[in-house]
Amino acid sequence: MLIKKITLTHIIYSIILFIVTFIILKEYNQLFLLSDSSESNSLSIYKSMIANDSRRYYQMYLELGDDIKNIFALVFINKNLIPPIFSLYIFNGNLDLLYIFFFISFSISISILIHNIKYNKNIILFFLIFYPVVFSNLYSPNKEISSLISILFLLSYILFNKKKYLYLSISFALLTRFELVIVIIIYIFFKRIKNIKRSYILLIFLMLVSFVITKIDNRGLYFLSNTGVMAFIAKLDQLGFHFLTVFLKFFMNVYSVALIPNTSRLGAIVITLSGWYFILLTIQIIRKKVFNLNNDIVFFILIYIIVFTSTAFVQHRYFIALYPLFVYLAFSKKYKKVIK
Repeated sequence: MLIKKITLTHIIYSIILFIVTFIILKEYNQLFLLSDSSESNSLSIYKSMIANDSRRYYQMYLELGDDIKNIFALVFINKNLIPPIFSLYIFNGNLDLLYIFFFISFSISISILIHNIKYNKNIILFFLIFYPVVFSNLYSPNKEISSLISILFLLSYILFNKKKYLYLSISFALLTRFELVIVIIIYIFFKRIKNIKRSYILLIFLMLVSFVITKIDNRGLYFLSNTGVMAFIAKLDQLGFHFLTVFLKFFMNVYSVALIPNTSRLGAIVITLSGWYFILLTIQIIRKKVFNLNNDIVFFILIYIIVFTSTAFVQHRYFIALYPLFVYLAFSKKYKKVIK
């Protein structure tokens, strides 16, 4: 009964908090979504907490018109444009309904996790709810909220071994980047391999990805238009040395945003704060010494990093989905898969 009371209290507080956040986001982010891209220095754009991509998705939705069949034309432009624009079609472009959908889905995914874990419920709930990216992206078409929801359901699947959570995870992954669906499928396949050490599995997979990059990915335009470290890394990737750059790209994109803060707009400040959250959680994980390959959560994280650092253009936002896993690793008493 005590657990239920605490959980209910937290849910009530979160609802109040999200309602307040909704009012704030509705005013500022809607102005940004409807603004012209040339107005990059306007006050409304500075106040917006969301990424430029959200405005791109919304304005492309308006350009495509009411016929949902038009969305398939995006396959030839960029397949990752489809999920956020498709979510707008589901709700007929209504941002309020989209917010409610994200809010309810996010609340359910957290409630399932918090209700079933036994240790440090309060601090895990605190870090999940008060993550700046959650507030900044609720009122906009984006991939970040869907990816967080997907990983929260996946975490429940890993811990409690219920397939319904896996199906929910894949469903929300379809509303994000196609790479997330691939990562989940690869993880499910790899974890069933029992007669090969996981370190060998990851090494073989990393070498395979490094080889594939040299055959199907031309990064010439990327490092011709960029200079310095990132151009050098792109060149190494194209030469088949992704196995050397994988963690360098991860650290540069996840942690460096905190060390080199960007205050040009509120959305950039949110990403800077996210970087600091990752730093604090990583320090806690290192201190607890829970990062080992026998841990299914760690195993998934490494597969995710290998896949998402394989692209030429990598951003901090690509790794936001890992945040719930870092929170759980940092504050759970001990990793243990519960089979019910």
